[in-house]
Amino acid sequence: MENWDKNTLLEEISNNVKEIRNNLNLKHINFEIVDIEISYGGEYNREPNKNNKNNKNNNKTLFLKIYALTRSDKSAIIGPGGWVVGRLRESLKYKFKKNLIIIVEDYIDKLILEEKRENAISILKGIGLKKGQEILYLLQCSYDLSVLDILKDYFKVFALSLDIGSVVLPPKNKELIETYVCENNMPHKFITPVKLKKKDILMGLTGYPCDVLCNKMDKYILREGINRNINHIINNHIPERIKRDEITNIYFVNFLKVFQLKKNSLRREYLNCPLMIQSYRRNKNVKIKLINEIVSETYEGLMEPTEGSEKIMDIVKKT
Repeated sequence: MENWDKNTLLEEISNNVKEIRNNLNLKHINFEIVDIEISYGGEYNREPNKNNKNNKNNNKTLFLKIYALTRSDKSAIIGPGGWVVGRLRESLKYKFKKNLIIIVEDYIDKLILEEKRENAISILKGIGLKKGQEILYLLQCSYDLSVLDILKDYFKVFALSLDIGSVVLPPKNKELIETYVCENNMPHKFITPVKLKKKDILMGLTGYPCDVLCNKMDKYILREGINRNINHIINNHIPERIKRDEITNIYFVNFLKVFQLKKNSLRREYLNCPLMIQSYRRNKNVKIKLINEIVSETYEGLMEPTEGSEKIMDIVKKT
């Protein structure tokens, strides 16, 4: 991004929103923007006028996050049907050489999440996991690429993927993983301790695949941790927040359960699991569980209502 003074940009955004609302003949509303953040798909840069070595400016998409003081202020900035924020994007995109995406957040929600994150850091320290330590990371599906974007800035990551069948690691996901670790010069290994057979796949379809099938791979992941003398394994697909292997004292951590993140802050490609899709198509209980998880995340402020609705509708359409 070109050099921009943060306060100047914030003032311009505020003035543009007022002008757009006026042009759309919307009711005059006093609103307040308290902060803005810029990112290129990774960590947010709070000072857009400063160079940040962690920002990869060659990324095609630039994210502008606007923090409104209250939810009412947020609604005013977005406007009915997203018209205001849509026109705001059009008014600003000429300033940037990247594809611009604008996200509007409630600042109070941000403070609540930061408090939860401080608690998460305390939990991680409690199991001996500190910044700069080596961790083993299961890079497999769902939000794993986005979470890795965060972890790699705090820990020495060795990534591991289970190549046990295309139903859990389709070619597209494998290619995305290979591209990511190559671009980030990250040590990574595909392991094939077993190959899923038809009976295994059918068993996975009887319930929630992560619980029924995938977590049976823990012993193979644990073996890699032992061989590499790593005491902490991040696996975002276990049902627990944290569990400890009684024999080795190695900890398994579900980072997304410990360290709550807003889903729209996760920028990398979502890695769909074909086995999960087929499971909720066939199994009503799995579908209900997925929908309940989305509702819970929306209620906790981790997912926007519109995003949650879209995800639920996507599940419904596929069943």
